[in-house]
Amino acid sequence: MTSARDDWLRMRERKRLAISWSTALGAWLLALLVAALVSSLAIKELDDYSGPVFVRLGSKEGADVSRPKPKVEPVVVPPDAVPTPVAASPASAPKPAASPKPALQAKPPTPATQPPVGATSVVPPPAPVVLRGSENGNSYDMTFDSSSGIAGRSLYIPIVLFMPLPFEVPPSLYDAIPDLAGLPGTSARRRAIFESSYEKRQNGNWQLKRLRQPEYDARPELWTMLEDAGYNLKEAEYKSGKSLRPVEVLFKVSAAGPSGTPRLEDVLMESSSGYSDIDSAVLYGFRKAEFSNSGPTSISGRFTYRF
Repeated sequence: MTSARDDWLRMRERKRLAISWSTALGAWLLALLVAALVSSLAIKELDDYSGPVFVRLGSKEGADVSRPKPKVEPVVVPPDAVPTPVAASPASAPKPAASPKPALQAKPPTPATQPPVGATSVVPPPAPVVLRGSENGNSYDMTFDSSSGIAGRSLYIPIVLFMPLPFEVPPSLYDAIPDLAGLPGTSARRRAIFESSYEKRQNGNWQLKRLRQPEYDARPELWTMLEDAGYNLKEAEYKSGKSLRPVEVLFKVSAAGPSGTPRLEDVLMESSSGYSDIDSAVLYGFRKAEFSNSGPTSISGRFTYRF
């Protein structure tokens, strides 16, 4: 009785042990199956991989399909028309059967740029016209802006003949006044004109009446008499002991207009000699000149007189 019970207990123990191992093995296999299923269904992030990632559509074998070359349509330019840049248009390309990827757009060829029809080169402005001269030791420069025409000084009296006359001259100059241009008998009339502005002093010298300068229009004839008699205009009394600066004058010459004669406009002294009587003489002599202008508008200029 005891032996049979022991056998039955051992059989029950082996049965419980077999059930325990079977349960443990089944649980372990079930865990492996669940883990494999979760791993296959998990979303894979591409950021976790290094290197290029290839995605192929339409072919389960994964074979690469060559990309089709797009067709380039040339742009036709009319022969007589000026070529202009043509806007880019998408080029048609056949769709491959193996791949639905769209074809790339090709840029049309850009036509070579050409200069516009009738274009002319830029012409530089004409150079200013400069007139230079000298007057008994004095000199001048006259510059004209020739952008709209050609201007110049046509008729004029030397400005040096409008300068202040000497206040006193020796009797030898009075006696040496010759005939005008060699015409006999004209010396007496010239001396009479001289005496209208000068008077003889007790010492024999001739002095300006009331020590006043004659009018501007009377000065050229008196200066001509003195020069003909031997007076040196290069060392005239109005220069003696003075440091005279150049006189600069800005001006405009108008167009000819209906009268056909241009006139001076906007005369302005820009720089003084330092002496008002000399500045006034330069301005008066400058205004006495006649000017020409071939353009339709006024022409600006600059006049510089040096001593």
